[in-house]
Amino acid sequence: MNQKLILLIAGLITPILVLQSNPFAFGQTEISNQTETGVTDPAITYAQAAIQLLNQTQMEYSTGNSTGAEELATEAYLENFEHVESPLEKKGAEELKEQIEDMMREDLRELIRNNASAEELSSLIAKLGPS
Repeated sequence: MNQKLILLIAGLITPILVLQSNPFAFGQTEISNQTETGVTDPAITYAQAAIQLLNQTQMEYSTGNSTGAEELATEAYLENFEHVESPLEKKGAEELKEQIEDMMREDLRELIRNNASAEELSSLIAKLGPS
């Protein structure tokens, strides 16, 4: 799975990556949800859960289950990405946080409610991380 969102968050929470021009331009990389001290980083765990839910959203929508897709998209945002927002803000990534927040909270659910094509939904989800 292309884990752009997880890499993005890991890069902001741990001082390894510095994001410059395009925060979504990461390749495929495996990332652990543990810090250098071996402690599990909750923000990365929440980001991973959000991506799993976005994948499920895409699958449900492609099978015609708009209601289930919207519920999963809402859970991805409210129950998971919400926990990532504060660490992003603390690292000075307010604009990036808002960009992801708008895509997850508004754009994604709007596409579902407006019966957009599965391709449109997949395209937006791909910007957030899953492939």
